[in-house]
Amino acid sequence: MDDTNNLINFLMPSNDRPDSLYKQLSKSLNRAIQQGLLTPGDALMPERELASRLNMSRITVRKAIDQLVEIGLLTKRQGAGTIVAESVDLVLHKSLSSLNSFTADMKKRGLESYSRTILREEGKASSKEALILNLGEDDYVHRLNRVRYW
Repeated sequence: MDDTNNLINFLMPSNDRPDSLYKQLSKSLNRAIQQGLLTPGDALMPERELASRLNMSRITVRKAIDQLVEIGLLTKRQGAGTIVAESVDLVLHKSLSSLNSFTADMKKRGLESYSRTILREEGKASSKEALILNLGEDDYVHRLNRVRYW
């Protein structure tokens, strides 16, 4: 019960934030997963109970959860409810010390690496980008897609 109360306190929305309630909840759930308060396989409490405990509508809770289902952090299972995905993609949240340079890897293998830029643009963050990068809905991002090869 203590863990549930801690989670509710962590997820509680703030009137001081400019984001809508569903975005606040979506970001808070995302942070709870990233920080290990919710781990892969954990079941969320039912939407109705979560809405009641957080003093928000069930529609607001559902919208926040649906946003996380869309990006793969949560899954919905008939009869089992909403569960933290088993293969949560935390690529953007990896420790920088564990990242490897493609160029350095190729050099170690005695190969020369190349890259080709496919897309370079600036634009408003999509809802998925804003959630993952913890940005506001009016913030801009730079997108760069490239192909690396040897």
